Amino acid sequence: MKARLRSYWQQLPNLVTFTNLLCGVAAIMLATSGYLLAGAAAIFIAGALDVLDGALARRMRGGDPFGEALDSLADIISFGVAPALLVYEGFLRPWPVLGWIIAGGYVVCGAWRLARFASSEKGPCFQGLPITMGGMTAASLLFYPAFWSPRVAALVLLVLAVLMVSYLRFPKVPVLLRPVPRPARAGAMPLLALAPIAFSPQGVIVALGGAYFLIALLDNLGVWGAVAHGPIGDAFDRLRERF
Repeated sequence: MKARLRSYWQQLPNLVTFTNLLCGVAAIMLATSGYLLAGAAAIFIAGALDVLDGALARRMRGGDPFGEALDSLADIISFGVAPALLVYEGFLRPWPVLGWIIAGGYVVCGAWRLARFASSEKGPCFQGLPITMGGMTAASLLFYPAFWSPRVAALVLLVLAVLMVSYLRFPKVPVLLRPVPRPARAGAMPLLALAPIAFSPQGVIVALGGAYFLIALLDNLGVWGAVAHGPIGDAFDRLRERF
């Protein structure tokens, strides 16, 4: 009985992955019905579920091939097809053929990115932009639809596609937080939770995404390595030793 319950409990990450997939399907249905902002919100819910799924999987099932394959299938829908359709419906519909090529190219690059990730060794950084971040970045264009022209939206989608198949390093969030002392992390959490109330959820999401891209750019330029081996890095090391 206990072994059976443990077996059921270990399926929880897969259940979260299925919910992620359903959010992607909901985003597609909302996009085709004209509810683009709601579709973008569904993509971000899928992103939160993808993070939760990964955390549960590492804790409960380790390297389960079935779970990893299921996660990739869900990601290509939720962060590949769904965001491409949202951007097409929101910006690229005036260009039926060119818009289809751009959106389709984004999906193909996302599938390439997932296949490369599944067949490569895992490390502290992602090789190429993760499709989860790419999908949420594309969906965030729908938060401010009047701000973007079809040309800019197409350019953003193309840049995201190129970044996904590139060999640039994109650090994992736990790696980014590792140098920060635990008290500082604990103090930042309430501020982060209150930020959407004080400002706007869309603005906070865009700011966090922009900060991540900036950090990744500086990392690829070698800035963080120079900082880590300088006086600032030494100060962080002393703080970590104290806390």
